[in-house]
Amino acid sequence: MTTNPFDLFPYPELTLLSTDRKPHLQDVRLLRRQINANAMAISSPRGGGAHGHLSICMPPADYLALTGVAWDVPAHPGPAPLIPAGSTGPQITEINRQYKADLDEFVLLKATEAALRKCLITAIPSTYIDILADDIFEYANVSPAAIIAHMQTTYGQITLDDLADNMTDLKRPWHPDQPLEDLWKQLRRCQAFALPHDPISDATTIREAIINLENSGVFIDALKEWRRRAPDTQTFANLHVDFNRADKERRRQLTTRDSGYANLATNKENTPTFVVASKSPGTMPPTTTTATGLFYCWSHGLGRNPKHTSATCSNKATGHCLDATLYNMKGGNNRIHRIQNERAVFQPTHRPTRSTANSAATTSVGAPPSTLPPHHT
Repeated sequence: MTTNPFDLFPYPELTLLSTDRKPHLQDVRLLRRQINANAMAISSPRGGGAHGHLSICMPPADYLALTGVAWDVPAHPGPAPLIPAGSTGPQITEINRQYKADLDEFVLLKATEAALRKCLITAIPSTYIDILADDIFEYANVSPAAIIAHMQTTYGQITLDDLADNMTDLKRPWHPDQPLEDLWKQLRRCQAFALPHDPISDATTIREAIINLENSGVFIDALKEWRRRAPDTQTFANLHVDFNRADKERRRQLTTRDSGYANLATNKENTPTFVVASKSPGTMPPTTTTATGLFYCWSHGLGRNPKHTSATCSNKATGHCLDATLYNMKGGNNRIHRIQNERAVFQPTHRPTRSTANSAATTSVGAPPSTLPPHHT
């Protein structure tokens, strides 16, 4: 049996508490989760055998309420085994074996208690637990359960501000570059935080999730399908299934598109090129025209800035589609931008009058200039 619990701890180093501010509820909860996981990782046959040394981290009454089984603290078996007179060889062997087992269990208990205590006093700035320290022994006689109870009582009480911050976190924007699982984790965490005090219903959580997904701009079709669902099927479980499937397809399309761009021919200056195919009238074979170094943005059209595409645009118009491309504009701007400061030479055969020119300016291809975001070349 090992006497070095750190070899088995999933968190040999707990998350350090900040020295710049006082601990709050979330800090204490994280501390408890990690220290409890460490305690449970060290097995023990006591207390039902399913929770390891978890009893070290909580009052006996709390452990009993949690597990339904009392955890009897192992006692030191004494300096040496007591051999009754007249014991046989097998009996003496068994007495010695049992003595060693009891001593090993006690040593493991004390080693685990010391290791858990060290984890806690290393992670918690001394300012917040100095009140527990003894003038001579410091923390040597302070149990992990006492340290946790002090942190819970002093810093782990929920406030109205905590609940308000939790609602803000529930609405925190999700970005399409993140895994969608981050959003689900965020929603579950906020619900769990509020549950004992001011529960957040599934209906509220789903509503905030849909708003978040709408604002991301990448689930237009999936959101339409969601709204077509019968109200009684718009559940949290179905939300996960529907949008996980939509996100998988979205990422597949992005991968396919990026792979296609990577395979496009490049010119001598290593400038990306693409080919546009068109059919000539009759039975003529397809003809091609090649354009070099052009990049498409849904809001601004076709330009020469390789860092300005639908996906990277920093000044999006309303309804901007992040996955719009030259080959699938998705109703976006179809203007082609000249090189900066290039003078226009082409003139129409019939020059429009001033009044019709002004009218044409608002009905020409693409959005009216006055309503377009500035184009970044």
